Amino acid sequence: MNYKELGFRPFYKNFSILLNNDNIMDIVADLDVDEAFDGVLVYGYVDHEAGFTFEILSLALQGDEGGFKFYDLPNDITYKFRADAVKDCECLFSEEVFDEYMELFKDKISSLETYEENDNVAKSRRFDFLDSFRHEECIDDVQVVLLKDGLQPEQVWVRIEDLGDKVIIGKLLNEPDQDFGYHLHEKVAFFVYTDEDGNQHLLSDMNPSKKLTEADLKDGKMLRDAIAAFNDDKTESNFIDVLELLRDSLVWIPYNVVMGEADQKFLEELAEKDEDEVVGKTFSAIEDIRMIPDILKNGDKYYFPVFSSREEMGDYGNDYSKVQKHFFEAMKLALGNDADVVGIVVDAFSNPIVIDKGLFDIIGNMKSRLVEK
Repeated sequence: MNYKELGFRPFYKNFSILLNNDNIMDIVADLDVDEAFDGVLVYGYVDHEAGFTFEILSLALQGDEGGFKFYDLPNDITYKFRADAVKDCECLFSEEVFDEYMELFKDKISSLETYEENDNVAKSRRFDFLDSFRHEECIDDVQVVLLKDGLQPEQVWVRIEDLGDKVIIGKLLNEPDQDFGYHLHEKVAFFVYTDEDGNQHLLSDMNPSKKLTEADLKDGKMLRDAIAAFNDDKTESNFIDVLELLRDSLVWIPYNVVMGEADQKFLEELAEKDEDEVVGKTFSAIEDIRMIPDILKNGDKYYFPVFSSREEMGDYGNDYSKVQKHFFEAMKLALGNDADVVGIVVDAFSNPIVIDKGLFDIIGNMKSRLVEK
């Protein structure tokens, strides 16, 4: 058995013994090791940029009865193999000693946490339906077919960066040969399509959608209708339609108005005066007035709320000032908020949809559908 035959899954976050090949011997030769050995004990992990990697933990000498004796390596240096260098090496697994090895090498293994990507990238590695599209060593890289009317379908490499609702988000790793409107290192959304024969494909629809005017989006109805359509039928095309409309939409943001101490005291004193004393008079703030966007909490998660119209806030909106801003500005405010928001919730109290912050780059890179009237 070897990596080439088994794929990455048995090795991922697991211990194995790789029996010697020329690449292993070349690295160990630089260590000035006197002991005889038959292989190396390794731990497998994923470097998002460089691909599947084996961290060498110890040299391994096989005994007469099949067990192994291990030799320590210096702790101040790390030794690694990329999967390509050892993909043909015979390997051995021993699940019974997993906990023992985890304790023994916990310091080295904990140092590998620096290579961890976001939770959604880690989650995508569990999607076995993607395995037939993955690069053999760079397992976060998948082959996606770009589609656009008037052009030939074109297969490109895309590195998975995040997950959306019904879509996967990735970065283009090569410049398409045709003009799809997206270029090297730009983020694209793609989805899994199953044809009538049961075959699966990874597709990214690059066709421009119907053009819009500002008047089409003014009252937020088109956005609400798109959200309702998606909530009723969670298809990839309905979700992309919501994202495209958000890209060009103005949304309403609820703000807390925070006055300085002096102004607050002045207003309290003003409230105690007779109405005749204050009607018709103008007052200016002494200190700066701060406008702080409200944040919603559900369980242990925080959300940045926006609304397609003032009316969608309902009674909740009575306690806040309301400011209309472009959705791009809402994304900036959400990312810059002191609370670690997971995303933006649109129309939280009527027909809500959550836009995970991992989708912000996708929305920002979408082409505008707006045209002059």
